[in-house]
Amino acid sequence: MSKQLTLLFSGSVLAVIIFFLLFADKSAIISWLNEYKLLPQPERFTELYFEDHTNLPTHLIASDEADFKFTVHNLEYEPFTYNYTVKAESTQSAELLDEGTFTLNHDEYKTIGGTISTQEAQIRTKINVSLENKNQSIHFWVNGN
Repeated sequence: MSKQLTLLFSGSVLAVIIFFLLFADKSAIISWLNEYKLLPQPERFTELYFEDHTNLPTHLIASDEADFKFTVHNLEYEPFTYNYTVKAESTQSAELLDEGTFTLNHDEYKTIGGTISTQEAQIRTKINVSLENKNQSIHFWVNGN
């Protein structure tokens, strides 16, 4: 008798689950599962990188200028406003080369160009690009005169 009761109970539970899955409001179920973090959540991040990184300038001689570009790719799954700075930093000084703000929707890219000259890079100088409100940065080194 106990085996029959167990089968009857198991069958009833299974029938309720199947009924619930077929006829219940799926969006409400998904919403509830998301609220309690029971479904996988997307990883939210921002890519920041130099374009053509193998050809970044490494040396500048008298009155030279060199261009570089960096790209921001929003993978935050929502619009995000980025605040960026570009600085030339050496042991003797730090100079702000550029700063700005822009907004990207999810999966959008923005490429920004910059120029450095021997005036900013008179000695070994780090060119630092920072996303200030993401606490994220990249850099490269340039040797001046």
